[in-house]
Amino acid sequence: MGTLTAQQRAQERSVLFAVSVDWPLVGLFVVVGLLSGSLTIIAEAVRGCLMLAIETYSLIVMRRIHRGKVAAFEFGTGKLEQACNLAIATGMIVGALWIARRAFDLVIQGHSDASPLGLTLAASIKGITPLVNLVAWNEVRLAAGRTPSVIMLAQQQARLTKFISSCIVQVTMTVAAIARDPVIAAWADSIGALFVAGFMTVIAIGMLRAGLPDLLDRSVDEASQITVLRSLAHHYRDYDRLDHVRSRRSGKLVFVEIALGFDAGMPLREVDRRAAAIKDAIARELEGAEVSILVSAHPPRPATV
Repeated sequence: MGTLTAQQRAQERSVLFAVSVDWPLVGLFVVVGLLSGSLTIIAEAVRGCLMLAIETYSLIVMRRIHRGKVAAFEFGTGKLEQACNLAIATGMIVGALWIARRAFDLVIQGHSDASPLGLTLAASIKGITPLVNLVAWNEVRLAAGRTPSVIMLAQQQARLTKFISSCIVQVTMTVAAIARDPVIAAWADSIGALFVAGFMTVIAIGMLRAGLPDLLDRSVDEASQITVLRSLAHHYRDYDRLDHVRSRRSGKLVFVEIALGFDAGMPLREVDRRAAAIKDAIARELEGAEVSILVSAHPPRPATV
């Protein structure tokens, strides 16, 4: 097990902090939602429970990645990270569908079963969530660094979703709490719940569009392939034969494998120097690429007259 870097420790602490503040908050939503009868608070409780379970799983995966316990993944952990990303998106969609159905039922019913006291209690409790979500989002953002992993990107998006939705839902909850007309209270409660569902769906679709192509073995884009071939063409005098070029994507990383043949009479030091020069040239041109060069010996080139 390798030593954790300072950035890895910061990432784990930030996600652990965010998950830790969510546990009591979600528990409070469950209790207040059941007592008040507010659909918005019940929706927030459902969303919170789904995402909290997924975020806890993401934290466990992140810790395993940082400690090298997923070394069996030959091409890195990008697919595992994308799986966590898609799990968060799936949880959002499932929660959004349930919330939307309940909200439409409430609109059709025309009045809310929640009592004015219950709605006031729900609005008061909901008032603390924007601050909690803002602090948690900022912790994750600072810890992610300039090149965040897929897990950290998913955490940032999830936290931003919570912060923005909690601000808008707070407005609808306040309207529902102070409204004397039960129809207005029902509509405000429904609008808040539908906003939560809609915002969750939009973010989830974005996550799915970003994660599914990599899980389905999306090939490296044409521009990246051209970059590799251009570098090989520039160094064509440094090797005798090009056997194959293979590339694949894993998360944000691009893995390139190149098999080159060199003159059997060439000193190994010179072979290593040329292979390293080609590798460095490709890595400079192709950001986020991990390049490996397989070397084989070939008979000397025939002398030219």
